[in-house]
Amino acid sequence: MLLKTRLIKGGTETMLFRKSKVGSGFTIVELLTVMSIIIVLLSLLVPGLNQVRRYAKDLKQRNQFHSIEVALDTYNAEWDHYPDSDVDTVDGFDICGATRLCDALIGEDLLGFDPTGSYDITTPPIDLSGRRKYLPTENANAEELGDIYGDTVSTELNNFDPCDFVLGDVYKRVRNRSTGGARKLGMPVLYYKADTGKTLHDITEEGNAENIYNYEDNDDLVQLGRPWIGDSSVADAAHAMSTTHGGDPKIFYVKTKNYNINFLLGKPLRSDSYILWSAGADGEYGTDDDILNTD
Repeated sequence: MLLKTRLIKGGTETMLFRKSKVGSGFTIVELLTVMSIIIVLLSLLVPGLNQVRRYAKDLKQRNQFHSIEVALDTYNAEWDHYPDSDVDTVDGFDICGATRLCDALIGEDLLGFDPTGSYDITTPPIDLSGRRKYLPTENANAEELGDIYGDTVSTELNNFDPCDFVLGDVYKRVRNRSTGGARKLGMPVLYYKADTGKTLHDITEEGNAENIYNYEDNDDLVQLGRPWIGDSSVADAAHAMSTTHGGDPKIFYVKTKNYNINFLLGKPLRSDSYILWSAGADGEYGTDDDILNTD
């Protein structure tokens, strides 16, 4: 309280004033309490946001699969069969299910599928009238193997051509290894065609000759490992589904088995068509976050 006296006519007057509080604010304890509450709220919110982003990516991957499925069904309608997926050697280089998929849908040179197989990347074709694109190139996410794994055939790529294309998934896990640039690339979408002349899906023996699906259709590519770790000869680079460095190709059969059919040696999902396989957010084939068109 403040007492103030002033002169007035006939005497003096004493006035009583209340001193206002100036500069009041949070104490240290109060600030720490508020900060603690904010930290707790963020710890609850961030995982939820990450989960939403992950769900959105997975949905985008399934949408990519849908586009590929429409393209493959159109191909099948025209040629009365789906593209082959088995391993082969062409012009001294290996091809596999993933490279065959890209070739069939947009062409080995991305100018359209050529049923004659007469591609020459050094000489652009004069006539494209016989070519057919089943998937728009701008939406295909086509990437060169050399950009994903490195362009040295004798080491990183084994016997694959670094100029061969595959369809990359949407997760963009890999930085361009041939240029060292910042642009990120997706891991190859694996493609397996069903052999409808076979009858089994043996999850105990991946080499069973009667299996409808053959894991070897992409095993050479899977053996290249996870490119952001290093050379495929490094054990830590191996995929869970690889046949190298302790991997287990039986994972392919476990993940694609139709568990609704009670049959001793099993039946696969999509037993009369094909399987598409993305390595998922972690970029590793054979783990729990893989996305398949059987899901």
